[in-house]
Amino acid sequence: MKKAGSSLRSSLLAGGGETAKPYTYLSLLPAAAVLAAGVTGVMKDAFSSWSVSVPAGVGVVCVFCALLFPLYAGRLRNWVLPGGIVLLGLVSAALFSRAKGGFLLLYNDFSAFLTGKSGRVELDFNTFGSDGRVAAVLLLALFSLLITHALASGKMGSPLPALFSALLLEIVGFGELHWPLPVFLAGMLLVWS
Repeated sequence: MKKAGSSLRSSLLAGGGETAKPYTYLSLLPAAAVLAAGVTGVMKDAFSSWSVSVPAGVGVVCVFCALLFPLYAGRLRNWVLPGGIVLLGLVSAALFSRAKGGFLLLYNDFSAFLTGKSGRVELDFNTFGSDGRVAAVLLLALFSLLITHALASGKMGSPLPALFSALLLEIVGFGELHWPLPVFLAGMLLVWS
């Protein structure tokens, strides 16, 4: 007997040239919320300057996913991920001056971690007056693209780099990822089920 999640995904993916009904993809939104909770929890616990709370991050990712899922129902489903990455790159370039400070804040967190582990002094960037909200929203948009692609296609290839990065951060002791990592793994199991 097939599980409900896998039969839903297989019915969504079946049909070749046919288009699925856009609202059927919204049933994958709870799995997207679990994955988003894991990813934003990892970022919140690993980087002290991450400026988005976990519930807000889950909300942002779910809104992006709800907007992207209907695109997978149409003929554009093969172009959603590449087109989204190109669009995200253009938005990042347009907002570079505002996002640069946020990315440098995240780098400074990682630099402080390296200094504590190796004893070698890493130089910090001047981020006076910067906040990481624009950088955080851009990263959440990227996570949304990857999560939506993984859920709509049933393939976990796109979020796997994030999982390996989170596991690597846990192994080397960067941040305290006690609850977000199991939540992220549970989200991946929801995708595979």
